Amino acid sequence: MQWQHLNTEEEQILPAARKHLTDEDWRAIEHAFRANGDFRVGGEYDESLRKLFVKLMNMTASSDN
Repeated sequence: MQWQHLNTEEEQILPAARKHLTDEDWRAIEHAFRANGDFRVGGEYDESLRKLFVKLMNMTASSDN
């Protein structure tokens, strides 16, 4: 599902964004990302996200059987 999501972003969302968003839009997006930082890196987030990832992968593996 993750790969399908990424493919959708690359094949549909990003081309549409490039076509329709203005330079001002892109600056606002960049500002928002810079303001939020990278929530996936550092301390408590690393461990909690790792645990959640393991749980989701185990649930997915269980549902495939």
